[in-house]
Amino acid sequence: MKKLITKLMLLSLGIVGSAAALEVVKPQAAQAQRLCRSYIVTRPNGLYVYRNGGTQILTTLPYNNIVYVDQVSSNGWARIKYLAVDGRYWSGWVARNYLACYQQ
Repeated sequence: MKKLITKLMLLSLGIVGSAAALEVVKPQAAQAQRLCRSYIVTRPNGLYVYRNGGTQILTTLPYNNIVYVDQVSSNGWARIKYLAVDGRYWSGWVARNYLACYQQ
């Protein structure tokens, strides 16, 4: 009986230790996600950039173009800044599932 109790205690310590380790990892992953502000366009045919509200297409960004995310909505959109042909930064909205974190 004593061996069984010892095994159960060690098992419970292992479970608690694993849960504690997961709690330590979560904030680091969230912090890494917050640090990513540069993204790369992953849609092979390019990515439409919309004016606020999604009714008018401003431009199409090519595959592998780098953009900067300012804001992320809860319904799948990201507000970005992108370098236009005229050398200025413009902003618009894109479908965020076609963006991947880009770290130089």
